[in-house]
Amino acid sequence: MTRSSAVLVFVVVVALTLDACGRERSVTSQVTAESTVYPRNPSADSILTLGESVYRRSEYDSADALLANGRKIAVAAGDSASVARADTWLALSAWKQGRNEEARSLGEAALAMKLRLGLKLDLFRSYNALGLLASNEGRFSDATALFAQARAAAERVHDTISVAKAIGNLGLVQADVGEFDSARAGFSFLAASAGRAKDTLAQANAFSNLGMVEIRSGDLATAVQWLEKARPLYRAIDYPAGEESVLGQLASAYSALGEPQRAIAYIDSALAITRAHELVREESEDLQLYAEFMGEAGDHQAALRHLARALKLADSAGLESRVGDIARAEAREYVSISRTDLGLSSARRAVSVHRKAGAAYEEMQDHLLVAEIAQSMHRPSDAAVSMTEARKIAARLSTAVADENIALGAARVSDLAGEADAVLSTLPSQLAFSRLGAAANTEADALRARAYARLARWPDAVVYGRRAVESLNTTRERIGEGPLRAAYTSEKSAVYADLVLALLQLGRTADAFEVADAARGKALLEHLSSMRLSARGTSSDLATADALLRRIDYLTDKLRASDTARSPDRGGALRKDLRDLAANLEAARREYEDRVRTVARADPRGAALLGVTATKTRDVQNALGPGETLLEYLATPERLFTFVVTRDTVVALSQRVKLDDLVNRVRLASQLSLRSRGSSQSNAVMRRLYDLLIAPVESMDMVRQSRTFVIVPHSALAYLPFAALSGRGGVRLIARHAVLAMPSASALPLLRASSTSIRPGVNAVFAPFPDELSGTRSEASAVAAQRKDAEAYVGSTATERQLRSSLGFPGTVHVASHAVLNQTNPMFSHIELARGPGGVPANDGSLDVHELLSMPVRSNLVYLSGCETGAGAAWSTAFRTTQDYATLSQAILYAGAQNVVATLWRIDDQGASVFARRFYSALARNAPVEALAVAQREMLKDPRYSAPWYWAGYTISGSGYLGLKTQ
Repeated sequence: MTRSSAVLVFVVVVALTLDACGRERSVTSQVTAESTVYPRNPSADSILTLGESVYRRSEYDSADALLANGRKIAVAAGDSASVARADTWLALSAWKQGRNEEARSLGEAALAMKLRLGLKLDLFRSYNALGLLASNEGRFSDATALFAQARAAAERVHDTISVAKAIGNLGLVQADVGEFDSARAGFSFLAASAGRAKDTLAQANAFSNLGMVEIRSGDLATAVQWLEKARPLYRAIDYPAGEESVLGQLASAYSALGEPQRAIAYIDSALAITRAHELVREESEDLQLYAEFMGEAGDHQAALRHLARALKLADSAGLESRVGDIARAEAREYVSISRTDLGLSSARRAVSVHRKAGAAYEEMQDHLLVAEIAQSMHRPSDAAVSMTEARKIAARLSTAVADENIALGAARVSDLAGEADAVLSTLPSQLAFSRLGAAANTEADALRARAYARLARWPDAVVYGRRAVESLNTTRERIGEGPLRAAYTSEKSAVYADLVLALLQLGRTADAFEVADAARGKALLEHLSSMRLSARGTSSDLATADALLRRIDYLTDKLRASDTARSPDRGGALRKDLRDLAANLEAARREYEDRVRTVARADPRGAALLGVTATKTRDVQNALGPGETLLEYLATPERLFTFVVTRDTVVALSQRVKLDDLVNRVRLASQLSLRSRGSSQSNAVMRRLYDLLIAPVESMDMVRQSRTFVIVPHSALAYLPFAALSGRGGVRLIARHAVLAMPSASALPLLRASSTSIRPGVNAVFAPFPDELSGTRSEASAVAAQRKDAEAYVGSTATERQLRSSLGFPGTVHVASHAVLNQTNPMFSHIELARGPGGVPANDGSLDVHELLSMPVRSNLVYLSGCETGAGAAWSTAFRTTQDYATLSQAILYAGAQNVVATLWRIDDQGASVFARRFYSALARNAPVEALAVAQREMLKDPRYSAPWYWAGYTISGSGYLGLKTQ
């Protein structure tokens, strides 16, 4: 993904405005060239000079005050030249703050006054400023004419550096209309001229513009080189607007290079600068770019929120061409959430805006998107018309990047039409997308794989499918932020599914199973993988990682909060604070990113839990015990795959089930389990899900003797109470099978290999709030009574420090308390405990997820008797595929626990006490997985607690054993 034309142009334009309009030394040295010399008022001149200096630091409110005061003094002194000067700078400040009409009015008035007074040396500045304003508003013809007048004015007074600036600014228009060679030549001319003149700002702007045009034309490596040359120059002269420009463009370049985490770090820093300095236009384009990152990663609702804000800012600033860019971005997000009607409307709006502005390259991309959407709506004639328009524009542009856009766009349309031969002819094997970046090559391989599959050329489909999946995995590993990485994997599940299908067609079921196990995004575990150091890490490593984690979460949360609630306080202290935060965030993320790559290879437990290690089918089979069957699900947009694995056999089932339908069924099942207390409607829903998920499996001979199902859910299925599913005669699944949940199949061998031979009873019970949660007092007493050596910590003795100590030893730890899931920052989800003395973080009454990662958990069993400890609160809003396994239970499992019992929903206080007592009674004679099943069966038979609400929400994940399993 590259920054859109208007986005790039606008950021760079901001930098050039200051440079082109700030030539005080050059003007002063040539005063004698004026046809008439007008006396300057010393007081007004001094104040205006100070105002211009403050303006260059992007402190526009202060600059406005100084410039207005200087103008007032000049008017009183009859100093018309200083009045014109003040109006020029006030116009620029108004423009920077999004007040375009005011900017144009002041700028034109200043130009008229300069012409009347014969101020030839000042004419370039006015023409140039008005040209930049026109360019930003998408009035490219007006901008071209104004830059020509600016150049002529500079030539008349032999001002060579201003001539170069006018040529460079014309390059902005040329880049926006797709004339990249001309733009590149203009920027190169400016760079050379500025270097000779030792004009640091102009040279930095030229380098930044060269980076922009290389991004647009697809030479990303060269773009990064230019931008890295510009950045230190901007820093050297303390020019925030220029640095913001570079940061935004680096974000775009690194995104296209397949390094999204670096891109996010850059755009976060750029946004911080825009907000600190109230750069309305730049904030609009950065929000759009951030939204595009979110969309590509799969978080489409977040993308639309950011785009709505970007559009509001663009509208307020009168940036018509920017409105077109945002409309196209919105169209893609609407399509991604199946609102193709809104998507088509937005895409056509983008066409209209860009055509009016003369932005040919942007209009070409708009037509390609319209064609894609029209084809998805089964309107092939409309798609053909738009493709024809796009090809006409590409022919006029005659650039490599335009040709690559056409090839990929045509392939997308052909794929939607089911025309496999057309896809392959458009994307021959030797075609590589050198200009559009890594994502384009990955998409091309995925399209080829699907085309070969349609032609039943399965070996070729596997070759290109593997290439696409390997590319996706490479990009996934480069995303350091957990939720985004999880979203990215979920968003690309169709690519994994295509490869799974091709492998199954070739009879390579075991290979297909291994691919399916990798195709899952688990939000919290992705965070953990990013943050946890291996057991071989030093205490210094752990301390550094924890400090980085705290800093990253704090800074990110603060910066993102300012996106939705901008503070009314615009004072300098706040801006300085945000600038410092942004700089610190970038430094922390860079440092941590290096650690992530090392840690991911050194932490086999975490990698296995995530499913990012290479799953070996034979290892999974060997880890299964007698009477156990593993069921792994893969939910894709159009199909549900079920892999059935026993010690000797692997079988795959495929059903045509839309993901949206599956999500709705699971949501309804969970809601009815909570509300209906076992109504006929709830039973009917559970029966339909049973028929879909379990019945096809139970009919197989290979599972007839199975007593335990090891279930690896995917997507919405992570929230399904499998135990409550009902088969023939209304018999619940739990009545016939114990259920063990697993985050990935690859985790099973590792968890069972690390099982200890110790088989302890209950060691520690925690109930910190017995008065608030009255059932926890009796629960603690009942659980502790199961073993005489158990320690019960009730009320003020149930501190975080004591829980930390208990988790550090083999044994069983039972916690009956509040659990809080932080969906915004899952690393700060926590278990609430009694606050200990001293107020230190390790005993502050909140055991956070990130704290678990820096402490050894050696418990054989951790029982979390709290609300939603085994699943996120996904149903409180709308389900997102990024939310599966965003759980406290998975954090504790990851940290080293052998087994974790947790809950899918808010549990009944008294019912929880009864359930716990029955579980521990059964645990004296059974493994944990079977003990949970016994407790659920007993609750099911008890008329008081037979409704699924009381028992079906309990799940167990981990090895399933307290000691080594019996082979």
